Amino acid sequence: MLDKTENIGTYMWHGGAHHVGFDVHDVVEVPGVIAPGMVFCVDIGIYHEEWGIGFRLEDNCLVTETGCENLSAMTPRTVEEIEDTMQKNWK
Repeated sequence: MLDKTENIGTYMWHGGAHHVGFDVHDVVEVPGVIAPGMVFCVDIGIYHEEWGIGFRLEDNCLVTETGCENLSAMTPRTVEEIEDTMQKNWK
């Protein structure tokens, strides 16, 4: 249980997004401006080391002229969607 906001590092060990490049986690200079055509992985993860559990949700997002497009929006999210996808792929 998060008792104080300043203790978030206990459960979230990394930043919330990173640039998508030619290789996983390419090291790039942080851009001064985010521009259309750039792609970022927005990855939120919460972990509880003592319990040995955690989850991570990642979306690849394309910056557009009018905002952003979630390129991974069709990825199954709920337990039911994931189980349905797994059943279809194992038949």
